[in-house]
Amino acid sequence: MKTMAKIISYIFHPLLMLTYIFLLLLLINPYLFGGLNQTNILPLGFNIVYNTFLIPAFIVFLMKVLGFVPDLELKDKQHRIVPYVATGVFYLWIFINLKSNPEVPHAFKLFTLGATIALFMAFFINIFSKISMHTTGMGGLLGMVVICMLPGLNYSYDSFVLPFLIPFLFLCVTYSWSLFYSPELSALLV
Repeated sequence: MKTMAKIISYIFHPLLMLTYIFLLLLLINPYLFGGLNQTNILPLGFNIVYNTFLIPAFIVFLMKVLGFVPDLELKDKQHRIVPYVATGVFYLWIFINLKSNPEVPHAFKLFTLGATIALFMAFFINIFSKISMHTTGMGGLLGMVVICMLPGLNYSYDSFVLPFLIPFLFLCVTYSWSLFYSPELSALLV
C-alpha cells in the first residue's frame, strides 16, 4: 500500500499541476491558444515544464546532494522554506512571461497567478504550521476542472470533453479525500 501511495504522490506531485492544466486546456479546446500551432506550442509547453517542474525539482535535489535536507520528501517545515521561495520565484517568472503573450488563454494566465498566490500563502502558513502542498495543488487542479466544466465560459468547444472531465473531477476529489483518510498517503505527503 505504501508503494502505491508513493506512486500516486509522484504522479500528482504539486510541481506538475501547471503542466496538467496546460495539457487539460490543450485537450478540451486547443483553439484557446490562438495562433499557436504545433511548432509554437512545444516551446511554450517546454517553458512551462522547465520553469515550474524541472528547475524547482533540481533545486530540491541539489539541496539534498549538498546536505541541506536529509531527504527529498521535505518532512520538516524548516526544510521547505528554500524550495517554497525558489518555486515561487519561478512561478512568478512564468506568470510574468505568460501575461504579455496574447496567444496564451486568459484562463491559464489566471491559473498561473492563482498557483503563485497559493504557493506564497502556503509558504506563509508553513512558517507556523505544516501544510500539504499536495492538497493545495489538487485543490487548484480541482478548481480549474470545475471551471472548465461550467457552461458559457467557452473553455470547452465540444460536449465530447464532458466524459473526460467528470472522471477527472472524481479523481481529484478521491485523491484529496484519500489524503485525509489514508494514513500511509497522509504520512507520506504532509
